[in-house]
Amino acid sequence: MNRLWTRSVASIRDGKLEEFKRFAGELVRSIREEDSDTLNYAIFLDEPGSVAVIIEQYASSAGWLAHSANLEPLMPRLAELCEFTEVDVYGDLMPEEHHKRRVVARADRFERVACLGDIANWARNAGEDRARLGRPA
Repeated sequence: MNRLWTRSVASIRDGKLEEFKRFAGELVRSIREEDSDTLNYAIFLDEPGSVAVIIEQYASSAGWLAHSANLEPLMPRLAELCEFTEVDVYGDLMPEEHHKRRVVARADRFERVACLGDIANWARNAGEDRARLGRPA
């Protein structure tokens, strides 16, 4: 199974902090009830309450897609409360190529998007390649 992590950063709109906190609580409850493949979901706020960091972990790319579909109806409300500026995706996006296309399609919403593959998979694959070539892994 290819686990996937994401880290998103959002700027909370002026005067919307308390509303954001209430909405975030509802969001987390909804995720716990609806998303069976969401392994971890946490929202952190900086001290002045102007920036939120969201850390997510999914059992697979398919789990992330299901999570995204479940939350799609809530996104307009979230956009009223904050603006996402960054998203990092960590893990092996393959073999679910449609997942990678979805991340790229959403990239125009953010100042920065990074997709980083799992180095353990790269190292394992490199070892297999070296073994096929008759070299020590």
